[in-house]
Amino acid sequence: MAKRAGQSEMIGRRPERPRVPTLAIHVLGEIQVLKGKTLQHFPQSRKTRALLAYLVLTGRRHRRERLCDLLWDLPDDPRASLRWSLSRLRSLVDEPGQVRIYADREYVFFDAEGASVDLFNIRRELAGGANALSKQRLLDLAGQFQGELLEGLAIPDHQDFEVWLLTERETARRTRASLLQTLVNRLYIEAPEEALHHARHLVATDRYSVSAHAMLIRALVAAGRREEAEREREISKKQLSDAGEKNLAALTEALSTTRRTIPSVAALEREPEVRLTQQIRFCTTTDGVRIAYATVGEGPPLIKTANWPSGIRLGQSYLAPRVSRAGAHSPAHSI
Repeated sequence: MAKRAGQSEMIGRRPERPRVPTLAIHVLGEIQVLKGKTLQHFPQSRKTRALLAYLVLTGRRHRRERLCDLLWDLPDDPRASLRWSLSRLRSLVDEPGQVRIYADREYVFFDAEGASVDLFNIRRELAGGANALSKQRLLDLAGQFQGELLEGLAIPDHQDFEVWLLTERETARRTRASLLQTLVNRLYIEAPEEALHHARHLVATDRYSVSAHAMLIRALVAAGRREEAEREREISKKQLSDAGEKNLAALTEALSTTRRTIPSVAALEREPEVRLTQQIRFCTTTDGVRIAYATVGEGPPLIKTANWPSGIRLGQSYLAPRVSRAGAHSPAHSI
């Protein structure tokens, strides 16, 4: 079998795949691994779960040093910890004649070929346009979201992992919001109460989106709940105003919606889903210190400071105010 340029020998020696794969990995909610219908049990190690999630969702090979730096500290013997986690993951995802975890002295790789990953399956179906899917298929896809991406998983002492996880969760949130928006539009006229149910989920998913709040108000009007729609408008106005949003005319316009004037998806001014990427920037504190920081996402600034390297740990209370003033006009920051 020919291998792609740059891949190590571990990728080139894959065994043949069975025709009917049985491995399913769920990341929309708490991470779960199933073989057939049997739920596999993770070891009591957050970092082992985090390692599998990172290998699966990035979809590429990684150097061992990178994985060690991402999840372990020097006192933990990172290489030994990585070997231990990989051995546990093999028992979870490998099957007879079907190896998933490939590792050599330099690289580690998760082979997802033939496996089912819920988030990837949904993105594949939405790639051709959500409007092309049937109502029932949209309902089925929406039902696969059982919580936020990798719910409950956090490695707070490892900021590189946390920044990656934040970005992945935001991208998954946008996928869900786009799906729900299409579904609510599809249900407005024929099933207004069902549309209302999903509109509430949309606002919970995209709570700082004016268009999401406007859709909920329209759904309430379409369901004949005018007074509740008016109360919702006031609640939405306050929530969005507190978040810094000034253009709230769509909330009032939504109250005048009738079941014959429900706008199309294209008219809702929803920006297309994008995969978020970090932008590396620089700023200077008031005492002349030059700092590199990364920005990701949008909305009111949210500053998260990383841990300082061992030996030069400084009090965050000293630096945070200076960085806050330097980055006050930027999007959400992870420093």
